Amino acid sequence: MRSDRLGQQGSGVFPRMDARQRKPSGCPAIPRSRTDREVKSFGGFFMFVISLKYKVPIQQVEHHLEAHRAFLEKYYANGHFLLSGRKVPRTGGLIVASGSDRDEIERIIAQDPFYVHQIADYEVTEFEPTQWDVRLDSMINSKE
Repeated sequence: MRSDRLGQQGSGVFPRMDARQRKPSGCPAIPRSRTDREVKSFGGFFMFVISLKYKVPIQQVEHHLEAHRAFLEKYYANGHFLLSGRKVPRTGGLIVASGSDRDEIERIIAQDPFYVHQIADYEVTEFEPTQWDVRLDSMINSKE
């Protein structure tokens, strides 16, 4: 069974959720009302929080940091990554990303040197932005 945690075996206890329908896969669709703002948000792109948890000593993390930063820059340049940074304390990091679907985000993660060299485990959480600060309107409107 496919796990929502990359690099770790999943228990398979919870069914994978289809984020567009907010239901377990294989179940009938649950009707849900949506506002125009929700429907238009991010122009059909989905939002993700990617949480990295280091599984090696920080010295090994540092060894791959330059390549990891180049990876981040590539996906900032093409519009997939919106925010990223270290956790405090330094046990991993977070990336806020957008993409056409979860599979696309997982393909992107598979290119990260931290993933390739088994430096970190990854947890991907998809979410639907329904409210945001007005300072983000220009970013949101550019995706429409």
